[in-house]
Amino acid sequence: MEIEGSNVTALVGLDGFVAVAQLEVDGEWWVKVETTATVVGCEACGSRAVGHGRRMVQVRDLPMAGRPVRLVWAKADLALPGTGVRCGVVV
Repeated sequence: MEIEGSNVTALVGLDGFVAVAQLEVDGEWWVKVETTATVVGCEACGSRAVGHGRRMVQVRDLPMAGRPVRLVWAKADLALPGTGVRCGVVV
């Protein structure tokens, strides 16, 4: 069963995140979320970081409507432009 993303974003209720996909797996509700930040600076040097791919991080959340929930966070890996050096920024 799939539910429209904008409705699920409101249910998840995390500022700065949007639900991009959801699916029921063996009675558990899996919700894929991503951050909404478009410009992020490196915490170490202040340079504007650029996307360098995403990795999936799974987090168990509180039940919703009596159903167990697993958030699948498409966590952005960021790097300094032109260097490929990863930033210490988590988004």
